[in-house]
Amino acid sequence: LLHVPPAAPLAGAGAAPTALGDAPRPSLAEASAAAQARATRLGRAAGARVALADVAPEIPDFVQRLLPAALRVPVLLREERLHALEGAARRVRRAGVAADVLLLEGSATVALVGEVQRGAHQLLVVPVPAAADPGSDAAAARRLAQHLVRKAPCPVLLVPPAARRRSATAGARAPSPRRRRRVLAALDVTGAADVGVEAPPRPIDAVTRLFALRILRTAALHAALEGAELHVVHVWSAYGERMLRGPRFAGGVADADVRRYVAAVEGHARASLDAVLARCAADVGGRVPPERVHLVKGEAGEVLPALAAAHAIDTLVLGTVARSGFAGLLVGNTAEGVLETLPALAACAMLVVKPDGFVSPIGRPSAVQALAEPRDAQSPAAAGAPAGLGGSATLGTAGATAANGGRHAGR
Repeated sequence: LLHVPPAAPLAGAGAAPTALGDAPRPSLAEASAAAQARATRLGRAAGARVALADVAPEIPDFVQRLLPAALRVPVLLREERLHALEGAARRVRRAGVAADVLLLEGSATVALVGEVQRGAHQLLVVPVPAAADPGSDAAAARRLAQHLVRKAPCPVLLVPPAARRRSATAGARAPSPRRRRRVLAALDVTGAADVGVEAPPRPIDAVTRLFALRILRTAALHAALEGAELHVVHVWSAYGERMLRGPRFAGGVADADVRRYVAAVEGHARASLDAVLARCAADVGGRVPPERVHLVKGEAGEVLPALAAAHAIDTLVLGTVARSGFAGLLVGNTAEGVLETLPALAACAMLVVKPDGFVSPIGRPSAVQALAEPRDAQSPAAAGAPAGLGGSATLGTAGATAANGGRHAGR
């Protein structure tokens, strides 16, 4: 689902100047334009349909009672939204990608997740305005993105405004206009290999290991569609290292023992990452070159944004983990923490992958109310769509674009 903000001009295209002559802040409209461009590019590469969706604005009951019926305000609002969607769809079609239009009803989160379920969409693309944008619409869009990351059953691609000045980010390299795009897969692979160390970390279970493989394969597919370089990172830490080096253990644990322990954990992390990469070599077109494999010590929420900036990453791919005892809800610690940081890094999008068997807490609807234009002719490239990204995509109020498996009945 892809969001087209109503009546939101792009910065630099009629946007009002800000106080003290500051440049216009990255806006929801800019993020939406970037998301449309990304969805169009992916749709063309995958031979997928793109469904552009919005959610009709909800008018409070008391307001509806007070509005004169002759004004037809609800109808006019819907016509305005459909007009914006149809304009965006025409731009997508001009790029040679088949596009459909949907106007959904109800809560944005429920409507968009419901449409993902009903239409069997395989990707949801959501524009995310920069954290520096203080507007109420931008804040609502960021909250919606977090809800969709938690509750949508398919992968969610979060697209911030396009970068205008990457060099404003500390430590970032200004990319060449002709450089290849870069996709970074963030894997949690600790314990994925059996290595002989005196104090190995607790091995991960098979489900977690398979999830790492799922993230890597998703990143490889995305990189192939984008014609991008694939990079891989595992962020590791030695459990208890700070405590062992602290004053409570001063003199009780030899520094040499702590260093050996940390080195063992790092060696285990390296072996685990190598094991996963070897397992997926055939899926990613061979071994990932060593210079694109990153083993970094630290906390993921701090390391990933910094690494994305330093290597001019275009898309960061990472996973979410089911919260124990709360089926269908997701721990947002890493994904949502990075979500808050990445828009400030300018151009890095984030693709959030769900574990196999994830079930959304929002029930599958029997029907989703929608106003739509008729389905148009199939994209010329549709017949050659790779597995996992064929079909259609939708543009919506929350700012989302989705590619589905060809099921778009009734639109």
